[in-house]
Amino acid sequence: MSKSNLTYWRGTSFYINPTSRCTNSCIFCVRNFSEGVFGFNLQLDADPTAEELVNEIETTWDDQFDDIAIVGFGEPTINIEGTLAAIRKIKSLS
Repeated sequence: MSKSNLTYWRGTSFYINPTSRCTNSCIFCVRNFSEGVFGFNLQLDADPTAEELVNEIETTWDDQFDDIAIVGFGEPTINIEGTLAAIRKIKSLS
């Protein structure tokens, strides 16, 4: 598993992981079967701050990405401040 767990990618798809918390207990959720996806560990000890998410996006962003998803091991709106900061940052890069 990779050391990065706030952002991850596969091909030209870029993913943002703003939280590991979720209010659901879906039996099909990947969290029940794995620590992550595509070789990236998505488990977080705590929600990242908005600044931490933006810094990670700045570090890992590449112009090759043409598909962006805010998805990971939790419900993104639980960390709404971080999610909105990530959206603003991505919009500024596009």
